[in-house]
Parts: sequence; C-alpha cells; structure tokens
Amino acid sequence: MKKFLAVFLIAATALTVFAGCSENGEELNIYSEASYDNESKFVPKEESKESATSESGTSDEEYVPLSGEFIVKDKKYTFEGNDLVLVSVENKTNKNYSVTITGTYLDKDGKAIKTETKEFEGFYSGYQNFFLFKPDINFEKFEYEVEVETYDATCHAASVKLTVPKIEKTRSCITELQIQGDFQKYPTLIVYISGGNSSDIDLIAHSHIILFNEKGDIVGYKSHIPKILANTAHGIDFDGWELYQSTEEFEEWPEELQGTLSAVVCIDKITCQ
Repeated sequence: MKKFLAVFLIAATALTVFAGCSENGEELNIYSEASYDNESKFVPKEESKESATSESGTSDEEYVPLSGEFIVKDKKYTFEGNDLVLVSVENKTNKNYSVTITGTYLDKDGKAIKTETKEFEGFYSGYQNFFLFKPDINFEKFEYEVEVETYDATCHAASVKLTVPKIEKTRSCITELQIQGDFQKYPTLIVYISGGNSSDIDLIAHSHIILFNEKGDIVGYKSHIPKILANTAHGIDFDGWELYQSTEEFEEWPEELQGTLSAVVCIDKITCQ
C-alpha cells in the first residue's frame, strides 16, 4: 500500500457552515456554506520510491502528485461556559484516506493544557465532515496537526447519511411529569435526526449534533450514537431530540431560540456492529 502523509499546524479562527432548518418543521437542504475566516489546504505527498523523481526531474522532496487536495477550516466557539472548536475537513483528492487530527488546547501563556486525538478511517474521495473538539474546559488557543494516510479497505462513511432535516416548534408531554401522572402537552422544540445506510451491514455512527441560532451562537448540543440498520433508506426513521420544553405558556420563544435555527452534524467515526 502506498502511503501519503501531510502534517500542518494551525490556530483555530473562524468557520460558518450550518445545516439550515426551519422552525415550522418543513424539510430544508443540509449544509449551506457561508464564509470562512480561515482556510488551509494541503496536497498529500507521495512517499513511494516510484515517485522519487517526476517527469521534470525534480527531487522527491519537491514532488507533489496531482491527486487533488484537502481543505481544512475551523472555528472556536463557547457553549455553556466552556470553549469548543469545530474543524471542517474535505477530501478533494481522487483517493481514499484515513485522517488523524491531534489537537492541543493552550492557555493564555501558550502552555499546553490538554491534548486530544481523533482518528477517522475511510475518509473517502469527495467526503466532507466536521470534527468536534469539546474538552469541557476554557482555553485561549487551539492548535492541531492533521495527518492523512491512504486507505484501501471499505469506506463505511460512503454508505451513511446522517442529517438534521427539520426542527419543529410544537407541544409535547414532558417525560418527568408523565411519570407523575401529568399528560398535558407543553411548548416543545424538537430536533429531528435522520439516518440512512445503503450498505448490507449494520453501522454505528459516533456523532455529535450542534444547534445554532441566527446570531451564530450555539444553543444546543447532543452526543448521538445511532445504530443504522443495513439497507435503510435515508429519511424513513427519525430520532427526536427535545431541545427545549417549558411548563409556562408564552407568546414568544426565548430570544436565543427565535428565528431560523441551524445545525451541524459531526461524525467521529463509523463502526460495524
């Protein structure tokens, strides 16, 4: 197997990529790209002896194969008093890879507080995914290294589709109150999560769902690890996440939940059962 390796170090700055969703429950398109304050690109470098010299005679140190590039974008956010970072990675090469991101959280003096590594096998050609770095602490700066290596096995990510097709403001019972005999329906904001699996085996998507309001502030977070059965068409089954419920009646929703909410789906990895 030929191996490729690309490593770079960068500080997190800005990213704005959301999955648009309406408040009335209508299905919308997922992932509408806006602007990025920071964008890094790199081309995986071939390390095999076969490419030691290109047609022009340049050395292996300078040779870069024309296979495409990776695009990496990022942004730091604050949610519930702690900081987190979203890293968007897109494989625009013509090959499949495994991706490893090693992130380091730094304090105001530049001292490392904590290190975290995420590995994703089977990051197929054309795939885009968000990686969530959520250490549940405050940090001043985030730096990370990205490594890629060619991947020859089955890319399960190519078979899985996980989206937030709609967000609905409705009325529903509150589980805790139901246990006590109260079956009244209260104002509820439900986030629907839809999954699909086109392969012949059951797959598990280790994921995170992040909700944003119109101001770009995070208003909800959920760790989600659904088992998606083999040959499941996307959109047939929905998981409901009750983001907000209130026993009080009101004319307007809380300010942070007003307007059109948006979502990002981050997948850590996809595994077989």
